[in-house]
Amino acid sequence: YSMSAIEELASSIEIAGGVKQPGLAVPMGGGKYRLLAGHRRRLASLFLVEQGKTEYRQMPCMVEEIKLEEAGTPEEQAEADELREIEEEIILISMNSQREKTDWDKVKETTRLRGLLERKRKFRRVSGKTRELIATELGTTPAQVGRYESIAKRLLPDFKEEMQAGKM
Repeated sequence: YSMSAIEELASSIEIAGGVKQPGLAVPMGGGKYRLLAGHRRRLASLFLVEQGKTEYRQMPCMVEEIKLEEAGTPEEQAEADELREIEEEIILISMNSQREKTDWDKVKETTRLRGLLERKRKFRRVSGKTRELIATELGTTPAQVGRYESIAKRLLPDFKEEMQAGKM
């Protein structure tokens, strides 16, 4: 996703007296966490700290425990790790559903979510039709998901570049 307008966000955070919407993190083990949602807020907080405003050194976060089966063999561990990665990416997309996105962001998000669901189905049963699941997750219609997928598959490379640049 776009990481634009960090300075403006930092100003808003300062006016509000801190980050009011917590980020979302998942435990990585060893007391470390990976941030899934809140990257712009984190960058804005760091920007404020660089300006000497140390009260913004910490940002509130919710911790999402992704529950997967315990793994035994190396193969089971690899499967558990892949499922965890898939779940984290789905959460990331889900948490960014309200973000203002370019048309290209929507196309990429749709294709990414389809790929994640297809990967997840290799390990687990996922109920429902893929296009409908994507539409629900992204807050759009199955028909619009189909349009985004058609653009991703059929748009000529020169036009894709124009779309990525926001020129169409």
